[in-house]
Amino acid sequence: MRRRSGFTLKELLIVVATIMLLVGIMLPSLSNVKRIAQRTQCMANIRQLQYSFQAYTNMNYGKAMGTVVSGCEFWAPAMTPFSSKTDLTQRLLLSVYCPAATTPSNGVGTASLAWGPNYTYNDIYCSTPHKLPLGKQSGSYGINGWLFNNNREPGVAVECGSVDMNGTPCTVEGDVISLGAVSLKGHANITGTLYTPPGTSVSLNGGNTVTQVAQPGLSLPDVRSIYNNLLPSALTPTGNTIDFTKGGYYVVPGSANLNNYNYVGNGTILSPGNVSVPSKNLTLNIVALGSVDGNDIDGSVYCVGDYSNQGAGGTVTGIVVTMGTFHQGGHGDIKGGPPPAFDTYTGMRGFLSPVQPLVLGNPARVPVFGDAIWPEAWPNANDQMKTSLQKTGDITSQLGRFNIDRHNGAINIVFLDGHGEVVRLGELRNLTWSLTNGP
Repeated sequence: MRRRSGFTLKELLIVVATIMLLVGIMLPSLSNVKRIAQRTQCMANIRQLQYSFQAYTNMNYGKAMGTVVSGCEFWAPAMTPFSSKTDLTQRLLLSVYCPAATTPSNGVGTASLAWGPNYTYNDIYCSTPHKLPLGKQSGSYGINGWLFNNNREPGVAVECGSVDMNGTPCTVEGDVISLGAVSLKGHANITGTLYTPPGTSVSLNGGNTVTQVAQPGLSLPDVRSIYNNLLPSALTPTGNTIDFTKGGYYVVPGSANLNNYNYVGNGTILSPGNVSVPSKNLTLNIVALGSVDGNDIDGSVYCVGDYSNQGAGGTVTGIVVTMGTFHQGGHGDIKGGPPPAFDTYTGMRGFLSPVQPLVLGNPARVPVFGDAIWPEAWPNANDQMKTSLQKTGDITSQLGRFNIDRHNGAINIVFLDGHGEVVRLGELRNLTWSLTNGP
């Protein structure tokens, strides 16, 4: 009698059917495990964003970034003072993506797509196309816009340690933020508002008038950090020629007289020492670790030391930021144009005045970040939320920007006290989005 050498067809079919049955039973479980893993990683991501947001506001004395912080970069880069080359920053930029929505849609996001461009980006915020790393122009999360003022501080022209103006005449055409004593003499004028810490000495001699506001918690952009962040990408001049068409930043050695150089195009000069601009009208920005003695500059000036302009002309079309004293004499004016893109601190910040009462109330119900189809939203409890659009979201509804079915009928949200929750879509309007737009 011969022994069988293999399975019969019937036995083989039974084994295959059994395997297929087991696979059919396991597939939903495996799919569910994947969704749980994505939701867990997503929660870790937005908690990391919340930690960075809190660190940013603490470092900036209770001021938060806006949604667009530097040219066409969104909020993620503003929340880290580190170089873009560090692993920590790269992790932060990658954490702006939910694992369930990692591919940018090249526009408004959906439940399964991130918002933002998937290649170069060019709109009103960018004069030329920019190709930036992922996380700087796109993401899967939105910030609660009620937590900050998304408008530029109105007309800031000078930010300084103290003010000494004695002009015949000289004018600052905008607001002034001064951390120390202010002295206006002769025909010196400030057309905007003077912001100083409470109790600051303000001396007016010569019939000057100024609108002063005592504002606690004022601070200045850190010029040293700006310098250090720009230095790695700065070129050095060839002879006495600075060609900005080859690079937007140049570092000049030691203390420098910028009139000694010939310029091609426009850009920013870095100096580890003092800078002087005796006469030539220059179109550039200056970032110096020393003092700046300026004249006509079509651009902005940033210095750790004093800024001084005692010339007969001396107009700065941008802003002046000095961690020392702002000395302005002669007939010079500060026009207060928009800040350069490298100054994310002045460019987009706002006092977090609504946050303090919210913190004193119930910060555990105030959302900061959540799964969204757009980088920001200002939700109102009366906003419409269409259930038919939960896969795509509704960009026309502020609350609808968060109303997406990303995690099985829910989204992840991290709150002002730092904890995160999986929030069912039907509960979104019950959260305290702001003092006047919550339950």
